[in-house]
Amino acid sequence: MRSVRLIGWILAGGLLAWVMGCSTSLGGGTATKIMPAGATLSPGGSLQFSAAFPADWSVQEMGGGSVTQQGLYTAPSTAGVYHVVATDTQDPTQVGVASVVVGASGSAGAPLAAPLADAVTSGEPYGANYVGWQSMGGHVVAYIIYRDTNPMAPLAVIDGYTTSYLDSARPLPHAGDVAQTDTVTITLDPPTGYLLSFTHSVTYEQSLDNIATPNETMSKASYSVTAHRVPLQSGDTCGYAVKMLYYDYDTGDITQTSLQHPQQYALFLGNRSSISGRVTMIPPPVLDAPANGQYAPDGTYRCLRGNTTMAPSYTLQFSTNASYTSGRTITAPVTLDITRAIGTESLSSLWNTFGAGNTVFWRMGAHLDGQPLPHALSDGNQNGWVFSPTYYFQLPQQPPAPGSLKTNTKRVGVKR
Repeated sequence: MRSVRLIGWILAGGLLAWVMGCSTSLGGGTATKIMPAGATLSPGGSLQFSAAFPADWSVQEMGGGSVTQQGLYTAPSTAGVYHVVATDTQDPTQVGVASVVVGASGSAGAPLAAPLADAVTSGEPYGANYVGWQSMGGHVVAYIIYRDTNPMAPLAVIDGYTTSYLDSARPLPHAGDVAQTDTVTITLDPPTGYLLSFTHSVTYEQSLDNIATPNETMSKASYSVTAHRVPLQSGDTCGYAVKMLYYDYDTGDITQTSLQHPQQYALFLGNRSSISGRVTMIPPPVLDAPANGQYAPDGTYRCLRGNTTMAPSYTLQFSTNASYTSGRTITAPVTLDITRAIGTESLSSLWNTFGAGNTVFWRMGAHLDGQPLPHALSDGNQNGWVFSPTYYFQLPQQPPAPGSLKTNTKRVGVKR
C-alpha cells in the first residue's frame, strides 16, 4: 500500500457571515413544538405540519416555498434547505422550527450521466463519464458520489460548491494498483456553523478486498467516509447516485431565551438520490492517418476502432479553429471496417470551404446511440460525440487541378 497525504483546506470566513446572517431572523423555541421537526420533499411537494400551540405559520427563506395558516407547507421548485416556522399566537417567545430538505429523496436529485463529449480537451485523454446534478444551495458541505456497480461505498466526495464530477478512466500511478482509496474527514465548528476542515488521505490498493467498505462515521460536528475509485474501462456501463452532507440548525439546542439565533449547528446526511440512467464509458478515438501536420491527398481520414469497437457511429469534423465553433465547421461521412473508421472529404472540397493556405483542424468522434448529451457540454458541434485529440494541417496555396485528385472510393476492406 502506498499513501499520499493531501493538505486539508479551510473555507473562507464569508461562509460564517452567511450563516450568521441567515440565522438572526429566527426566534427561539424548542424542536418539540412543531411536528415533524424535519422532512425531505421533492420540488413542489407538500407536507402537513402541526404545532403544540395555536400558531402563525411562516417560511424563513424568501423563495423557500409557502405555508398556509393551517400548517400545510408547499416546497418551492428550487432545491435547497428551508425552514418552516410556527410562532405561538399567545406567546411570541414560543417558536418551533422545522427543517425541510427539498430535492429528490432529500438529496441532490437524480444526476445526469453522459459520456464526456470532449474528454481529451477536458484533461481526460483516456475517456470519462460526466455526472452532473442541480445545486442544493449554500447549506451543502459536500456531495457524495456513488456508482450503481458499487452501492456500498462512494466513488468520490467533493465540495459543496461543485455540481459535476468526471468519472475517469485515468490509470492509477503505480504498477499493480487496482483502486484508489480516499478517506475524507470533514469537521464543523458547532457554535458557528463554520466549516473547519475538509481533508483527504489518499492510498492506492493492489487488491479489491475492501472496495465495498465505506468506514463511514458521523457525529454532529464530524463526518468521515472512505471512497473507492476503480478506473473505468472501455465499455463499462454504470449509473450514478448522489447524496449530500449539509449543515443546519441543531434544533435540540434552540432555546426559548436565545431569540437571535440557535446555540448550535450540526452536520446532517441527506438520503441518496435515485440512480441516473446508465451510460457507457467510450474512450476517445485514436487518429490513425494522415499524420499530424499533413493532409490526405486521397481525401481519407482514419481513426483506429480497437479501443472503441462498441461504438456503432463515428463522425469526422474539419474546422478553421480548434474549438470547432459553428459556421466554420463541416462534418464529413464515415464508413467502417473491422479495425478503422474512415472519413471522406476531398482536398478540393476543403480548399473550396476554407480557402487556400489556411490551417485546418480535424478530429473524429465516436458515439453510442441513445446515450444522453451532457447538459453542460451541449454545444451543437458536439452532439454527444466523444472526440479524439485534434490534428491540423495547412491547405496548399493552389487548389488541386480538376481531376488530378480523386477521392478514394474503393478502399480495400471498407464495408458498403
